[in-house]
Amino acid sequence: MKAVVMAGGEGTRLRPLTVNRPKPMVPVANRPVMEHIVGLLRQHGITDVIATLQYMPDAIQEYFGDGSDFGVNMQYSIEAQPLGTAGSVRQAAPSLTETFLVISGDALTDMDLTDLIRFHKAKGSVATLALTRVEKPLEFGVVITDGTGRIVRFLEKPSWSEVFSDTINTGIYVLEPEVLELMADGQVFDWSKDIFPKLLATRRPMYGYVSRDYWCDIGSLEQCLQANEDCLAGRVRVSIPGEELRRGVWVGKNVEIHPTAQITGPVVLGDGVVLRKRARVGEFAVLGPNTVLEPEAEVRRSVTMAQVYVGRGADIRAALVAKGVSLGDRVSLGQGVVIGDQTQIAEDAIIKPGVKIWPYKTIEAGAQVNTTVVWGSRYARGVFGPDGISGLGNMEVTPDLVVRLGEAFGSTLAKGDTVCVSRDTYPASVMLKRAAVAGLVSAGVRIYNLESSPVPLTRHAIKALGTKGGLFVMANPQSPGGVIIKLMDARGIDIDTATERKIETMMVREDTRKVPVEEIGAVAYPSKILDFYRTGFLERIDLAAVRKRQFRIVFDYGNGAAGQLMPSLLGELGCQELALNTATDPMRLSRTEEEIQQAQEYLVATVKAIKADLGIRFDPTGQRIFIVDNRGRSLGGHQALVLFAAMALERNHGARVAVPVLASRAVDLVASDPGQVLRIKTGAKALMQAAAAQQALLCGDESGGYIFSDFSPSMDGLFATAQLLQMLALSGRPLDAIVDSLPPVDVVHETVQCPMDAKGKVMRHLIEATAGQEVTLIDGVKVRRGDQWVALIPDSVRPLVHIYAEPIEAYELVAEYRRVVQDAVLSSGGEPDPEPDTEATVTGEVRN
Repeated sequence: MKAVVMAGGEGTRLRPLTVNRPKPMVPVANRPVMEHIVGLLRQHGITDVIATLQYMPDAIQEYFGDGSDFGVNMQYSIEAQPLGTAGSVRQAAPSLTETFLVISGDALTDMDLTDLIRFHKAKGSVATLALTRVEKPLEFGVVITDGTGRIVRFLEKPSWSEVFSDTINTGIYVLEPEVLELMADGQVFDWSKDIFPKLLATRRPMYGYVSRDYWCDIGSLEQCLQANEDCLAGRVRVSIPGEELRRGVWVGKNVEIHPTAQITGPVVLGDGVVLRKRARVGEFAVLGPNTVLEPEAEVRRSVTMAQVYVGRGADIRAALVAKGVSLGDRVSLGQGVVIGDQTQIAEDAIIKPGVKIWPYKTIEAGAQVNTTVVWGSRYARGVFGPDGISGLGNMEVTPDLVVRLGEAFGSTLAKGDTVCVSRDTYPASVMLKRAAVAGLVSAGVRIYNLESSPVPLTRHAIKALGTKGGLFVMANPQSPGGVIIKLMDARGIDIDTATERKIETMMVREDTRKVPVEEIGAVAYPSKILDFYRTGFLERIDLAAVRKRQFRIVFDYGNGAAGQLMPSLLGELGCQELALNTATDPMRLSRTEEEIQQAQEYLVATVKAIKADLGIRFDPTGQRIFIVDNRGRSLGGHQALVLFAAMALERNHGARVAVPVLASRAVDLVASDPGQVLRIKTGAKALMQAAAAQQALLCGDESGGYIFSDFSPSMDGLFATAQLLQMLALSGRPLDAIVDSLPPVDVVHETVQCPMDAKGKVMRHLIEATAGQEVTLIDGVKVRRGDQWVALIPDSVRPLVHIYAEPIEAYELVAEYRRVVQDAVLSSGGEPDPEPDTEATVTGEVRN
């Protein structure tokens, strides 16, 4: 049997707790109330669950995911607009073809669902309502049944003069699919107001199952406190997280209790709770994860959510305290007080009984608050992009955001773990790195501070020092005023998407770890990191061969940190260097496209002027390189990738290279075996993951990024330069001769405007349009026709679809699929994209 959990409730009467969470996510005994319902379903063998969502659906989806962590298969039906209690279930009708159960996701119960279903089947009912008896039925649907259990009268939320029974509808139903036929799609219907009266009027068999099991509608703040108390008192059979150390005292993991702290059960202490000297936890208190009670603080008959700080001597009685609240020394919360998320209440403040304070407020020291304080703003979702965290420094990427990022990243690691932290010299990078360090150490993570260093050196240090990860802050090379923050795992590569989502979820929920003062992470400054890198670097280069060639090279360091490191390595390689832009200039780390082009042209002119063997321009991060040959020809990105692939495969028979799906077919032509070329997704992250998995010796892209996996699983422009010199030395040929021997490259690139919300439809249209053709779906859609191919890849950030094709004569193929994209955009209500310029971007052979 399938169950529908109605989880669209906004919980207006539960505000301010439900300002930042939907009603089903309000915790009871340290679990969201909906988790208790899911556990009840699983207990009765119902594991196929559909949750109907409307208010803040992301919070529920992010918590429950596909349901596998909770022993069920969870699917979701999201209402674009409220459809009512019945209309929301009707929306899920295609999945409800047999008898099914409907249950509220924001009420607490331990009802015997197995017996309820048995009763329904025995009566041959089309709709069976689970009923219970209450003292005050005014807020519920009142029901009367006859001697057989058949419902004969129904009235929704009566007045006292209309009350004819104390038996009420619990919102738990067993239904036959035919009931859904009483509703039209997309219209508002309510079970109690519309559907059940219609079943009564038409005399369809509708029965009431009177249950004596526990049931509580968590419809008010008072009922929320009562439900927590009932769980601890054993009035309802639920699973309380933690180990029951003694009768009525449940304790989670990593809890610290001072020997003089006092605990009077029943109580629940969540994971990471800290009770200081003489702190007191009284009966029916629930402390959420990582709550800290300072000396002599006292909490009784109250609920705190995660990350609550209770100062010395503070007193909390019969109150609800939401996530991330900080209560200063000697703060007093009266009975019925509710404090919203992330509120800060300074020392000696008194919050009078019944007062509600909305999220993100600050109450000054000594204040006496007698009336409700209205809530403030919230943080947005979506922190990570394809390049990590990026945006305008100190405007979009603020110290406040980065502190929270550091806290969340640190919370994914164990207390006491170490990470490497570094930056470039950009002023915003200096500021934001300090913010990141603050967040990391507050989560109990230790820091190896590498100060200012190139990205490749930082990635190498993570492995050399055996740390659990790293963080690098840098100027965005292509966006003046912008910054990028990279988070790295223990291999020195960018963290994977799953970890990014975990960090984002922690930031949105404010669900991060804050350790006690004595556990704040220490900061150390390791030595000899450059020596480790230098040794590993030189061990993998044939120094004798390179020295013998005595290369003359022009380097443009782009005013980045590579200029501090490469010259010393060149001395070992026996090269003669003419260096450009060597001085570290924080304000030159970001450049416009025009400035980049000017720098490349100056490099070309310099190579020609001094008759150098080659020229290399580094990006400011030291990760990517751009090449000029000895005739002063700039190698396009695709051509340079073919060069590296050809030279790597020539020297390492049987090796493989990994390249993006949009890389030129010339890569395949330089391989002796098709199996030597591995096509992967576009983007640096895909390259690093392939390198870390040792899938290929060389992993490279068309943007100047090259990874040699036997040295490092990440891009390193310095090592790529040394490898290029070694391959040239061993070949005995000048660079221009090798370039001229390579297969021709003519990759066309253009973009088509596509609204973000239309991309799914566009990709579906592309799949349909390519049916029966030779298609690759590694990244986007790639179609091959004879010796031509076209690839269409949606941009992950901008409202664009990228179109790549080869050779340049494939313009008809490009036009065909451009029209497919445009037609799909138009059918989605978007504006038509103008025809592209006649001169599409072409990355072709190097030319004089």
